Amino acid sequence: MNLFSEGKMKKTAYSLIELLCVIGIVLILASLLLVVVLKAKRYAQHKTFQIVAYDSFDRIQEQLGRYYENKTNFPAFTAFQLSQKGVFDLHTMDFLNNPEVTFNPFSSTDADSAVILRVVVRSNEILFLTKSNAVHPPQ
Repeated sequence: MNLFSEGKMKKTAYSLIELLCVIGIVLILASLLLVVVLKAKRYAQHKTFQIVAYDSFDRIQEQLGRYYENKTNFPAFTAFQLSQKGVFDLHTMDFLNNPEVTFNPFSSTDADSAVILRVVVRSNEILFLTKSNAVHPPQ
């Protein structure tokens, strides 16, 4: 078999440089795609949070109201301690672990106006739960 055709050598394989350039281009395109996918994931998680925020807020108020309805003196419990006592379920704990949610432990000696739960739903919409609304929820 003659590799020479009209004085030029036929190319039978790709060079290492060509392969590395193709791999580099593929990696660059993959990294651009990964950035877009991660941004879409964060957007979807935030939208999901906005949808469940109101229900979770109401559920927390109900759970705290049931637990504290007959108690007059009580220490400050963290969300984890309330979970161990069976007040909060796993779904509630997942919600409380969101960076947009702040739970402040409260005791019977705290003022009724003390904010115990703060949820930032949107930049211009923040939900607050006070001690008086948690211990004695509106009917």
